[in-house]
Amino acid sequence: MNVFHYFRDTAESARKNIVRNALAGMAVFCVISGLWVATISIKYNYFTLGTVGDYVVRLVGPDNRAVPEFYGPERDDPVYWAGLLKPAYATALSAWDDPSFVSRKLMMDKATLWSDPAYLIKYMLKNVSKILQIVFTKFFSFLSIPVLIAYVLLCLQPLNKLIRRCDILYPFATLLLYSSGLTLFIVHLHNVRYFWLDNVLLLLMAGQVLTLLFRNEFFSSSLRKNVLTVLVALSFIILPAGPILEQKSTRGKRLYALSAELKKTYSMQGNIASDDKWGDTLQVVYDLRNNFNSTVSFYGMPKKNQSSEEILNELRTNAVD
Repeated sequence: MNVFHYFRDTAESARKNIVRNALAGMAVFCVISGLWVATISIKYNYFTLGTVGDYVVRLVGPDNRAVPEFYGPERDDPVYWAGLLKPAYATALSAWDDPSFVSRKLMMDKATLWSDPAYLIKYMLKNVSKILQIVFTKFFSFLSIPVLIAYVLLCLQPLNKLIRRCDILYPFATLLLYSSGLTLFIVHLHNVRYFWLDNVLLLLMAGQVLTLLFRNEFFSSSLRKNVLTVLVALSFIILPAGPILEQKSTRGKRLYALSAELKKTYSMQGNIASDDKWGDTLQVVYDLRNNFNSTVSFYGMPKKNQSSEEILNELRTNAVD
């Protein structure tokens, strides 16, 4: 954004202020983020800016070929196939509390996305398709694609003019930059929340498209303006409203009741494993620990296709009763 401002303002004094502001902003950012970087680097005993990114680029890298379906189960994650995993630290519910623990233990020898540029490009293009066809169109507004097309057309003008159109360039560039970073990760039903900022930007961009359209003589009639405005507003309300209305008041009660029964009837304590339904069991363990004061940890699911004796040995090795 500072680069855009720099080329937009030709006055030397204005450009100096922009450079000062950019450097000051980066300095503040480095101080704040530096505290976090120092904290996690001390925790892991090696310098790192963050650990989850490394986990994901290994998980979806060429070795694993993990390209999850948008609505499909997340079976590509190691918690589903690696067998029982001890939580990284005493207070962790499961190994998933710290994905870096899993990546360093199980995937350090795996190739990352960066090691195969052709595969990286194909993976990102598949995620772009998911973002446009599913996230934007089925979760935000059915007018998302027309709004994006309108902005592409609005950007088809000389660069020296476009750089001055902050109402066009800035939101569109932000949308592209933010979304492109997310294409390196897993675009799945459970992480649509990461795209909510895109929804806000799309709504503002739709408003700008309306503003430009209303300058046309065809929309001199207030009726036409009102009809189109209501249509756009409804398009951004209907799709997000669906999941909200589907959230029933009974959500989570079944697993909570199961946790209560396990505590009351079996005084459940210690290490827990499950034969299936990893996510449900994690919720049960959470309830047992936080609502019923049980000292429990979730070790996940045993490896698949084992004999009964092999499963028992895996359970004994991890002290799962």
